[in-house]
Amino acid sequence: MAIERVSLPDMDRRYLVEMLVTHEAMTEEESTQVIYELENYYTGLREGILDCGPPAQIDTAFHWHILNTRAYAAFCKNTFNKFIHHTPHWIDSPPTNAEQVRCNNQVLLLKDHGVDVRRKDLWKTSQRCGGHRKTHPNLHLRPPGTMCYVANPRKRSIFDFDDDNL
Repeated sequence: MAIERVSLPDMDRRYLVEMLVTHEAMTEEESTQVIYELENYYTGLREGILDCGPPAQIDTAFHWHILNTRAYAAFCKNTFNKFIHHTPHWIDSPPTNAEQVRCNNQVLLLKDHGVDVRRKDLWKTSQRCGGHRKTHPNLHLRPPGTMCYVANPRKRSIFDFDDDNL
């Protein structure tokens, strides 16, 4: 049985295209491709396929989505029936080696479940995570070590599926 892909509401999609084009120096085509992979990422979360955070460019779109709090909260409720909290790793809370290895296989996990990943290059993680650093005009704005986002079993998971604020 095929998995139904998550599809963002049109208003969320238009907002994300505008933010990515205006603030992230992407073309409209590039932003549309990143948003498509963000939808794949959301599909992986909803279906329990993924438990890692998204890689850099997909994470950029994810962050812009979160910043539109009302739209993001409504999307979470409609898609997951719960609010998804984002707790990224950072320099003082790095991922373990096992997490890094597991989270570098997100494309394979999605494809194994029939999810149509079109831009595998957008799923590469940073060198710190065992992947390859993606060239992007704004990459220099991120401190070293902030590009690997994975679940952290030693603390709270990157995604907290509680609905305490809905």
